[in-house]
Amino acid sequence: MLRYILTIFLLSPVTALSAEPSSQLWAYLSGADVVSASEIFEQASRERPKEQIVDFEVELENEQLSFEVSLYNSTTKQITELSYDDAGVLVGTEFELDEWRGGDQLLAIKTLLSHPKSIDELISDLSNNRPGELIAANIGSNLSIPFLWVTLLTVEGKQSYAIDLKSNTAIPILQM
Repeated sequence: MLRYILTIFLLSPVTALSAEPSSQLWAYLSGADVVSASEIFEQASRERPKEQIVDFEVELENEQLSFEVSLYNSTTKQITELSYDDAGVLVGTEFELDEWRGGDQLLAIKTLLSHPKSIDELISDLSNNRPGELIAANIGSNLSIPFLWVTLLTVEGKQSYAIDLKSNTAIPILQM
């Protein structure tokens, strides 16, 4: 079990989060004029209703807060990344082909697409009754287990939670 936990922790896309201090990111996210993650989810879903959100990250670079949402189009089998600024304005669109071609990522996408709940419902379930702001929601697969990994940011730091997308059971992970 420890090997499983360490493998997911080390290979998860969440480990690629920016290395900025959590307190600086918290200060930006808790600002009065910043849109929430749920507002970005709703906006991306409205703008691309036929696509499924498969990845979400909040980034802080050069004191600029941005939200990145990756969506999967099952017709074209293409991933599109939308970038929004802290006011919720779309500032960029990029196609991600190579990053999602691996079998593990495709397994996670297929499992998510067939799941009875949407990614935002799964995130809500994982973060229910837990304090913090959503800073990442990533799907992946390791050892043929598709999972959703959610990271919340609080004043104290980052807290991560994961769920097996096939069995809908929590996956124990190491906290950062």
